[in-house]
Amino acid sequence: MKKKSAAVWNYFLKDWNNPSGKPIDEKLNTYTMLALPNKSTTLERLNNQIAYLDLLMTLYVLSPDDEAEYYATVIENYIIGENVDTQPPSYCHRYSS
Repeated sequence: MKKKSAAVWNYFLKDWNNPSGKPIDEKLNTYTMLALPNKSTTLERLNNQIAYLDLLMTLYVLSPDDEAEYYATVIENYIIGENVDTQPPSYCHRYSS
């Protein structure tokens, strides 16, 4: 599982310093099957939510043991719809302050 999760993030980040590469936000939107509110079907939105959950789980799998509980809480909150009313959800900014 770690190998597959690392491969996902390696794909996202491989062009980080390459301006001619595919932008990371475009890769993330493709991976999570971005579904815009009011412009997508219920199935498209559900696929987006499942893909985003999958992305969160890759972070859990790759996180050091001392951070696993944090990502477990983030995943649980996402599943139950708690603390996800910002764009992107506020837990994505854990290290930004």
